[in-house]
Amino acid sequence: MSEGAQAAIVVIDDHPEHLAFVEAMLSRGGYKTVGFDRAAAALCYVEHRPVSLIITDIYMPGMDGIELLRCLAREFPTLPVIAVSGSDRSGDGFLLNAMQAFGAYAVFTKPLDEAALLATIALLLRPQ
Repeated sequence: MSEGAQAAIVVIDDHPEHLAFVEAMLSRGGYKTVGFDRAAAALCYVEHRPVSLIITDIYMPGMDGIELLRCLAREFPTLPVIAVSGSDRSGDGFLLNAMQAFGAYAVFTKPLDEAALLATIALLLRPQ
């Protein structure tokens, strides 16, 4: 089994098609994934199980990506988070920049660049 297959990556997106797409992409890359359509459910999962990385959408009903990132920064400050957004409604990249300011290690816009995302994940999960 590859090293990547050992990494538990939580993927959060309220759009089922995109959630399935990202999980399939990561599976092809050799990673184990757990998908959620709500940030609160993912946070509960992370509180009770070891996780190597989180990929989260920003715009979601209930708890959004920024609120999730703030909770994770308090509870799991070393857990890497990648933020993803289909659009930045502010039009100037404000939310993506805010996600980095709150601690996201990387931000991506949809449609995702598969090679860039997998390279970022490999970099974040490499042994120190």
